[in-house]
Amino acid sequence: FQASAAAAAAPADQVTLHGNVPDPLTVAAATDATRHRSPISGRISDRPAGFAQAAQPNDERHLGDGFDSSRDITGIEADEGKPNDPYLLRMSLDNLRPDAAANLDVYWLIGTGADKGSTALPNGLTGSTARPWNLAVAAYDEDHNQAWLADGRQPSSAVRYTRFDAVRRVVEVSLDKSALREAGWRDGQPLTLQPLTAHDHSGLVTDTVDAPGKKPWQCGDRLEATVRTTDAPLPLHARSADWAGESVYFAFTDRFNDGDRTNDVGVDRDLRHYQGGDLRGIIDKLDYLHDLGMSTLWISPPMLNQTRFGNYDGFHGYWPVDFYRVDPRQGDMKTLKELVDKAHVRGMKVLLDLPLNQAAWDHPWKNDPSKYDWFHHNGDITNWDDPKQVEQNDIMGLPDLAQENPAVRDELIRVAKFWIDQTGIDGFRLDAVKHVTASFWPEFAKAIHDYAGPDFLLLGEDLHGAVPHVSRYQAGGLEGMLDFPLYYALRDSIGCGGSMKILADRLAEERQGFDNTRMLGAFLDNHDMNRFVSDAARNGGDERRKLQLALALTLTVDRIPTIYMGDEVAMDGTQEFDNVDHMPYNRKNMEFDRDPDMRAYFQTLARLRHDNEALREGGYVEAWKDDQVFAFERPSREGTAFVVLNGSRDPQHRDIPAPALGNLKEGMRLRDVLSGQEVTVRGGRLSIDLPGRTPRVYVPV
Repeated sequence: FQASAAAAAAPADQVTLHGNVPDPLTVAAATDATRHRSPISGRISDRPAGFAQAAQPNDERHLGDGFDSSRDITGIEADEGKPNDPYLLRMSLDNLRPDAAANLDVYWLIGTGADKGSTALPNGLTGSTARPWNLAVAAYDEDHNQAWLADGRQPSSAVRYTRFDAVRRVVEVSLDKSALREAGWRDGQPLTLQPLTAHDHSGLVTDTVDAPGKKPWQCGDRLEATVRTTDAPLPLHARSADWAGESVYFAFTDRFNDGDRTNDVGVDRDLRHYQGGDLRGIIDKLDYLHDLGMSTLWISPPMLNQTRFGNYDGFHGYWPVDFYRVDPRQGDMKTLKELVDKAHVRGMKVLLDLPLNQAAWDHPWKNDPSKYDWFHHNGDITNWDDPKQVEQNDIMGLPDLAQENPAVRDELIRVAKFWIDQTGIDGFRLDAVKHVTASFWPEFAKAIHDYAGPDFLLLGEDLHGAVPHVSRYQAGGLEGMLDFPLYYALRDSIGCGGSMKILADRLAEERQGFDNTRMLGAFLDNHDMNRFVSDAARNGGDERRKLQLALALTLTVDRIPTIYMGDEVAMDGTQEFDNVDHMPYNRKNMEFDRDPDMRAYFQTLARLRHDNEALREGGYVEAWKDDQVFAFERPSREGTAFVVLNGSRDPQHRDIPAPALGNLKEGMRLRDVLSGQEVTVRGGRLSIDLPGRTPRVYVPV
């Protein structure tokens, strides 16, 4: 729970909240809203809250059931109102799933100050509370709620209504003050609150305002922390940074820009060898990235690498021979720290790529007899469908680390902390997570978040197209994952000219399968795959317009856009295994001036996302899908955006109904930021003409 340092004098089990908050939802969760298409979506009262406070995000309990344990408390509000008004209680939630409104299962334990109270949790929930409550309220959905007095009686008229605002992700309970008075409350008296969410079938508590590490399931099923309403002012801590509002640019260091010719050792024109890109070169291009509209820089692994194996150099950074040294071909630790500092000056974050699956063939650990059990000794993977082989066998002979060994686990956590301390980075991109012993990741995630804070991003790579395969890592503690299932859907639909239903259905599937789709990195290209432009050219051509369409989706959907260098200028290239000369053309040197028009198009979309609250933080509501056309809305607290994609070669016309859960209103005028075309909501519909393979990104005029 994010409590002010000024509360240090308060009892350890109590956090005091104070003051009037003009806009109570500013301290609640970012308005991602409708990941769900529930018919239940009441509008909460516009009555300001007497107090509001943010709660620690992403600290809920995961039971692996795929639904009920996915509700994370991110904000609490309350307002007494006038004597005849109901008492309003609000809870902001995150990591909601489809049909969340029908399965809210939120509780408030309320202390009125009366002498007699209960410490047992109501409704058969497992556990107890350190501070007795006098009235407990449960909201299961908008139509079903309950209340209990401490003696077990259930006042029948305690709850006037329950409403769930799907756009703001807020549950509001209107509490009749007669029930509070029956529980010993007097008008004007502060309340002590313990909000919680629970798993309705098992009776297990899934989130409270207790601090991470002190949650009930970690402390004998006992709730400790409370919030209390008072009048004295107390500054509130800011919420954790919302990574879902970022946009990430991957600069493949050796191929991005050569800023220091003095470290060009072994450089030649063969793309299998070093090309001379370095950290100084990235520093020199920070303004380029900032002007492009990118807010986060991802760099390839900087640690000292094995120079060569066969006819390939370790230019990529994934063959470490020393986990604690910067490779001199990239620069030194001082330059890396300078890069991070200068990015921060521009308001940009930095992710460092961290390979923890393997060491290089020449790593000293490999030849140390005392560290024999630091590695698996099972040979190369021969069956990629065998989970044990995938985790415990080698890839192309690379020595595979045994992360289940406590000594290895602790060493790799030390490595991660070292780079955090030395550089001041904001997160890690974690390489090849599916090849690492699965039990390692929850322990690693906890250790790093405890050390660097909950805002420190862990973005995992699981090169797999199945949602359940990738989602298990997010459920296991890696809050961010690269969205490979969406990547393959983009290739199959837009890239190959397939049905746009493929794309729409994959997004719907991910809403069911992931804890938090907003923390997935949407991407078109990376350094391991054929470029989108090359594959699109092979599959029906028209690759330039296909790229524009795919970029529009990537930069407007509710994901973290994750851009591989060169996407903004339509770079092409195939991986070495697709080429007769075995050259990795997908890892060509960056061509900054290849396609200025495409860069201007990309910049328009990227800057729009950066500046537009709906595209950055809004929800997602599917509006239309057929084989040719896919449309969705991004409703938010402050407005909306409406995106329409025509994947067909031919022009299309559609009359698209305004989504019931969206923010489009009758008579609202919208303008496409790319073409200037305007449309108006008439009769609850948008009538839209679309040229072939064209996106429309509408925002209110």
